[in-house]
Amino acid sequence: LNECHLLGGEKVFAKKILFCTGAYAKIHAQFFGMDKTLERTQVVAGSFLERSVDLNCDSFYFTLDGHNLIYRKSDHKLILGSVSTKGAVASADFLELAQLLEFFKTLLNLPLGEMSDFFVTTGLRHKGIKRRPFYQALDADNRLFLMSGLYKNGYSFPYYVAHVML
Repeated sequence: LNECHLLGGEKVFAKKILFCTGAYAKIHAQFFGMDKTLERTQVVAGSFLERSVDLNCDSFYFTLDGHNLIYRKSDHKLILGSVSTKGAVASADFLELAQLLEFFKTLLNLPLGEMSDFFVTTGLRHKGIKRRPFYQALDADNRLFLMSGLYKNGYSFPYYVAHVML
């Protein structure tokens, strides 16, 4: 069995371990011994705007010119996004986000609000070569694996990897 030591001192035992480290696979490629494999992949920071507002309508999802406007009636969340920046940058491009908000305001007759009404969220994504996710064994015994490069395509790939690993 593989033994994994957690920060709190706990130990986890498993037949196989799958590292799903997102953008940190690229950032820490040397730790995984995958410098060559990951050198052509990219870390991309993605930012979006989010606020609470009751629009008195059903949930919707619009994509216009590659930009998304989402409203979830269940929790009254309005989400606009996303804006991407290459690199492991934790700060959002506020000018581009403001332009995104103005873009939707000119096209739609909805009370979207002002930039100051929104909370900005930024997360790091790992973009595989040609946007292709990948997985690979990290040891000769096929007990340690890395899955990464999911970028925006991570909804079904993990199920495939789980099947192959088992």
